[in-house]
Amino acid sequence: MRWSKKEDSLSQWRVSSNSLRSTGYASFRRVVALALTIRNVYRMNSFSTAEAHMHKTGDPLVSVILTTRDRPSFFVTALACYQHQTYPNRELIVVDDGHQFPVVGHLVESIGGRLIHAEPGTPLGTKLNLGCEAARGLLCQKMDDDDWYAPAFMETLVSRLMRNWRDACRPSIAFLTPFLFFDVARWEVRRSVEGNVPGASFLFPRLDWSEHPFRPIPGDEDVWFLMDQLRFGTVPVRVRAPELFMAVRHRDLARDRGHTWVNQSSGRSLEDDLLDRELYPGGPEALLPEWAIAFYETMRLESLPDISSPAAP
Repeated sequence: MRWSKKEDSLSQWRVSSNSLRSTGYASFRRVVALALTIRNVYRMNSFSTAEAHMHKTGDPLVSVILTTRDRPSFFVTALACYQHQTYPNRELIVVDDGHQFPVVGHLVESIGGRLIHAEPGTPLGTKLNLGCEAARGLLCQKMDDDDWYAPAFMETLVSRLMRNWRDACRPSIAFLTPFLFFDVARWEVRRSVEGNVPGASFLFPRLDWSEHPFRPIPGDEDVWFLMDQLRFGTVPVRVRAPELFMAVRHRDLARDRGHTWVNQSSGRSLEDDLLDRELYPGGPEALLPEWAIAFYETMRLESLPDISSPAAP
């Protein structure tokens, strides 16, 4: 996703309080989480589930919405990324519309997640709405099935969003910018340009989604979601921590489905466009644990031409 804006000209309403400023940050997080719980419960008319939204640390429950389709290898890695997150109060909702390789329920249930099956070909925006509708959390975290999320990813975004609310309580959406691209075949990591926003990093209140959900479209649903949110007064919270997320580029794999984002608006392929972007020093070895390096090396070998095969006449 590509989006940038030099200045935010959106109207904002601010709520400041000397008593809130005088409390510790941990206490403030509990106050905000409780306020959001009361607001959500009031809207949902479901007081019996209020306590389920709160964790003993005061951190709000975050519902991770992981959409997937026919990417069995990458999906297992996505589950591992979820399991390794350091943010404690979270739940996983997987929405799958796979036809060739549908998700097996026990893979999700074994780590405490819930699986929603959708009809093959269900638009991505619709799948995200199904996941958000089933969410119990105060916040929803969008997660892609083929990207890399470092263990501190969720903790960092939630902390930054909560800190933003310390001075001004207003509808907000958090995301990383800039971020990193990992080209598996070339085995190199490159930086995005300033202002690029990965839709795979969106963190937003469920209540704000309920008022302006994803459009039921097969692609660019993240672009339109952000535009719709900003149009109605939501404030963007930019988090600068590029090492916490990598958009993984893969191609020519036998089992896993390819990308929907293939070309830039100019018509140039994204892979060619990446060659003009700054290399990240150290490559993937500087960012990934050993188990992830082993997985991506396997994917890289699968994507390379079979040099043992005779050349076609």
